[in-house]
Amino acid sequence: MSVNDSQQVVGNFWSPSSLGQAFLWQNGVVAYLDGLDANKPSYAMSINNNGVIVGSSVPKNKNRQHATEWLNGSVINLHPDNDIYDREGLATSINSQGSITGYENDNSFISYSNEGKRWIYDFQSHSINSPPSSVATSINDLDEIAGSTFLDQSWIWQNGIFQNLGIFSWTKYIIANHINNKSQIVGEIRSSDNTGTIGGFLWQGGVLSDLNSLISPDQNWYVLTAFDINDNGDIVGYGIHNGQQTGFLMTPVPEPSSLLALYGGVAGLLAFRRRR
Repeated sequence: MSVNDSQQVVGNFWSPSSLGQAFLWQNGVVAYLDGLDANKPSYAMSINNNGVIVGSSVPKNKNRQHATEWLNGSVINLHPDNDIYDREGLATSINSQGSITGYENDNSFISYSNEGKRWIYDFQSHSINSPPSSVATSINDLDEIAGSTFLDQSWIWQNGIFQNLGIFSWTKYIIANHINNKSQIVGEIRSSDNTGTIGGFLWQGGVLSDLNSLISPDQNWYVLTAFDINDNGDIVGYGIHNGQQTGFLMTPVPEPSSLLALYGGVAGLLAFRRRR
């Protein structure tokens, strides 16, 4: 799901009779978003502050999902040339300028709109050190992109250069979920055998941190993953509190002591301090 500053929300609906249906929620009203073929599944992944939505849908006479944009009531195939090959594709994120990122055929892309035309560039063709088989998951307003390889090793793309986010001593598998306009990235830490989620991470200024290292053990919290981070450094995700899985909002508190505040479910404020 995704929400913009106008509290427009996009997401996806499943039922026994539906393989997937994108929707837009605004002012208490749900509108279903038909894809390139109204009779086939559609998925909404991201909405920007202009109300432009991206995700995927299946074109007519095709079998696979293609990267899709919903713009001013129109449904747009972001890469029409893909109709020849019918390769799997998904648009994962759109920024305020309308730049879109995602993947097609296991290769990340960025798509720009310029002079009424949309241009799409795949990383393997236009970046020297592009990681193979990758998924771009998030783009900020600086056109910086966070993503992961299919081996679940994460990267940031800045000024045409890829940088690996690093690994932890106990596992090399991490998945980047979101990047904000301060180039901070959050995501999930995978187990050493890559079979499950075991924590959330924050990457900033070249430093990779386990979010659980910021939590005092006496608060009975364990972070399982981090989904999103805004420009204020607020992080949302889910974890375990007193034995129950629940969502959280983690909020930075000013100095002097690297304090974090975390809201879980409908519970009150909890304080978290970095252990020294």
